[in-house]
Amino acid sequence: MDLLVWIIRNTAQMIRLFLVRIRPFISNILIRDGMMDVKSEMIARMTGMLKEENILQSVKLGLWTLELDTVNGKNRLYVDKSMRSILGIDDIMNSEEYFRFWYDNISDGYYDYVQNALHDIITTEKIIEMEYTWNHPNVEK
Repeated sequence: MDLLVWIIRNTAQMIRLFLVRIRPFISNILIRDGMMDVKSEMIARMTGMLKEENILQSVKLGLWTLELDTVNGKNRLYVDKSMRSILGIDDIMNSEEYFRFWYDNISDGYYDYVQNALHDIITTEKIIEMEYTWNHPNVEK
């Protein structure tokens, strides 16, 4: 699981670096096209109005880490604010409750598929991609 945590953390760092690097280009385009004046741009840069978390929320991208405990079965899901919103969770829970919430909302007929994928993650220590339907609490079936 250390590899999965490393990949997720490095992905978050890569997103932050990407956002930092493209910020001047986007600002220059907006200034050139008259959508933002130079004074507004300087104020935005100085006060740090553009935050990574807000960007991730606006594009509906959530960060999460899955921790599978093969010894005592206490699986955990760590989520950021964006991921909580995507999952439709209003309350702050502990990591075991997040895992249970996610797992319990997997659509019928997909449990074996997801369980097999989780088993593959544990046994191969490789990144696994899976696609399945999930019952969102705010969307009717």
